Amino acid sequence: MRQKNADRFWNGAEEGSISKVDIPVDPFNIDMVFLTHAHIDHSGRLPLLYKKGFRGKVSMTEATKSLCDIMLKDSAATQEFEVDWRNRKNRCAGKSGYFPIYDMNDAKGIVKLCKGYEYNEMIRPARGIEKGYDGFEVFVDSPLAIKATSIFSERMQGYYDEEAWEMVQKGINPIGFEDMRLSVTSDDSKAINFGTKPKVIISASEMCDAGRIIHHLKHNLWRPECTILFVGYQSNGTLGKTIVNGADKVILFGEEIQVKAKILTLAGVSGHADVDGLIKWVANMSPKPKKVFVTHGEDSVCTLFAERLKRELFLDVAAPYSGTIYDLVAAEFIVEAEPVWIHKEKEASAGKARGTALFRKHTV
Repeated sequence: MRQKNADRFWNGAEEGSISKVDIPVDPFNIDMVFLTHAHIDHSGRLPLLYKKGFRGKVSMTEATKSLCDIMLKDSAATQEFEVDWRNRKNRCAGKSGYFPIYDMNDAKGIVKLCKGYEYNEMIRPARGIEKGYDGFEVFVDSPLAIKATSIFSERMQGYYDEEAWEMVQKGINPIGFEDMRLSVTSDDSKAINFGTKPKVIISASEMCDAGRIIHHLKHNLWRPECTILFVGYQSNGTLGKTIVNGADKVILFGEEIQVKAKILTLAGVSGHADVDGLIKWVANMSPKPKKVFVTHGEDSVCTLFAERLKRELFLDVAAPYSGTIYDLVAAEFIVEAEPVWIHKEKEASAGKARGTALFRKHTV
């Protein structure tokens, strides 16, 4: 996968994927990072950039800044919690320990460097999220999602499309409804799985790599009467991708869990246009861009998309690999990196991984 912005590194990437390498410049010398949106696969490595010396400016919309404030701190807290849990188990087994790739101090530090702009001052639009239900309780079991919902509610105007804003004008809240239940505390979350009535659990945690979603999967994956609906993209090497790809069992908290629930996916909710939509978007740019960089997507898709841009729109296009350096002023490549393929032990197969991918190992 090729990424842009400052995304969090997925150590769980599967064999045959392309490795994400460190930024090939000293972070101290970077003046600015432009963040297109708050998705953790774009923003998740910003605290690591701060940890390595970056003290420049991070530019984004005001709404994205508000989301990053809660998401990056949540990411750091999740890493610290998971590392503590793993290290307690490793100490008992006499094994070496782990440390998070960044901590809460790094997350708070980068947030202070974020500069928000109003929507019409930025380049790329964001899209809203609408959820619905039909006659049963819906539990939002994610403190992060609850905070994010509050941010969306406070910043409706200018970010919703015409249809959504028309609903707001009529007094309809497109991201809230009567029987929505907010699970804030750990006890609230645990109580959900002991209820016997039909329900929907919205538990946001990227690709099921950490957090409360793993507990809900442990309680419900083995139940054939349940449905697990994956909303949005699942990255290679993650627990979510393993389940979507049809694994018949997974390991959660050291226990083997059979996958008996119905597994469904709802594509298109991640907010990215498809290839035809992107072609149309670029074709309508005026003036025509002098250079186009394809930096986000699966490796084969990046290559095919770049070829279509060249063939259909006659553009100068590059699909650079991680580690490439391009001088925008001189309009030339300084370094054209080659792909570094990941090779993993066969034991890290589907059903073996817990799915978390936040740590780098150290020896003690």
